[in-house]
Amino acid sequence: MAKKSKICLAALLLLVLAASLSLAACDPGSFTEMANAQQEFFEKYGEYYTALGAGGLVRYRDKDTGATGYLDQSSGEVVLEARYAYAGDFGKGRSGVAVVSEDGKSFRLIDKNGACLLDGLEDHKFYFDFVIGKKNGSWGVWDKKGRQLIAAEYDDIEMAYGSFVLCRGGRYGLANGEGEIVVPLKYTNILCENNIGEDVDLGGYLIGVSEEGMDYMDLGGEIVRSFDGLVSIMHGGFGRYLQATPSADLGSTRFALLDEELEEIYSLSESFEIGAAKMPDKDTVYVTSGASSYLLNIKTGRLTPATLDESKGVDAYKIGKEYLLYGGGEVTLRVPEAEWGFCHVVFGTFRNYMFNKVTNTLTDLMNGESVTLDREIVDIVDAEEGMFVAENFDGMLAACAKNGKVLTDFRFDDMRAYSDGFVGYRGGVCELYGMDGNLILRSDKIII
Repeated sequence: MAKKSKICLAALLLLVLAASLSLAACDPGSFTEMANAQQEFFEKYGEYYTALGAGGLVRYRDKDTGATGYLDQSSGEVVLEARYAYAGDFGKGRSGVAVVSEDGKSFRLIDKNGACLLDGLEDHKFYFDFVIGKKNGSWGVWDKKGRQLIAAEYDDIEMAYGSFVLCRGGRYGLANGEGEIVVPLKYTNILCENNIGEDVDLGGYLIGVSEEGMDYMDLGGEIVRSFDGLVSIMHGGFGRYLQATPSADLGSTRFALLDEELEEIYSLSESFEIGAAKMPDKDTVYVTSGASSYLLNIKTGRLTPATLDESKGVDAYKIGKEYLLYGGGEVTLRVPEAEWGFCHVVFGTFRNYMFNKVTNTLTDLMNGESVTLDREIVDIVDAEEGMFVAENFDGMLAACAKNGKVLTDFRFDDMRAYSDGFVGYRGGVCELYGMDGNLILRSDKIII
């Protein structure tokens, strides 16, 4: 999954001015830093990242034809022959259905028996319990039983957490998860992100852009606050939002912190700018003043000299001769400057892990839990919710548990960790393992 990158809010304002603002996919980020609306969505739909036959079926690819089919997870028997050019996942969030295509041009929704629930889609691009599909040149939405929720009469439809952003004739509106229109087609754009080419999330809010200004809406389409002209607000985490308001001539910018209702709780001095669209904790914000940068505690006003380092793909604040990493509003890891170059982050869906080659430790960056690994392990190459793929000196891979216990032999050429187990490949054979390292299935088919 792509990770969020942060940019200076002042620079962001210039991007918001551009007329080509477009809706982008909303990256979940750190779960405990999400707004309530985001957490509710990912509690319901976050199961999509499990892949070891959550619906009882796993996908396999025919070595000769390249086509995809489905196996029974337990027996390894073929349930649906490999005849699909495209085959979606039968995951828990999809409630026993998948989108498939035999020619890569026409798509249909099927159940586990291969029965067609919805046919004739010219394209599809996103679904959990829904299918956003194209019919007769226009986009619509169907549920997991193939029932139409939103008529196929739109130029574009995107999912923004549990709602649908609709576009027709250059105007944008919003429908809820039941397909009911809650905002008519009146905006020039509706955004769940606030800039171009960067993933800076709005914490569950949507922006309705019009000729008059900007409306910040909740996922039900209710307007929380409206602004005339240009105002930039982004989710900083922990029920805090970061606001940047430019002067009329764009010569200066006023920065403030808002609460979850977008009401101002703190205004920065004119000498400071918010340096990144993220807060380490609910009372601390990274600020810059000229060439200097600090962590500012908004309760005490204390300034701590700090430098933000994003070279590992996560936020690390260099204070003195050590790097501090935060998770859930607390410092979860301190890395001495001398060891920083020997560390790298292994990314999961909701959790990221830091592997330190000097100490041979693996640390959960959300809660700070750390485990010292056996020296046979020289690297961690994949991670997902406490499941890890470990590499030895020979470059061979094995499954590794949260406590550092190696669950399989180092015999795999390739391996992938999921939240509910592992898939490993060796010598043309694919093996599925559960969370405890128990072998679920061995097959000579290519399981994907």
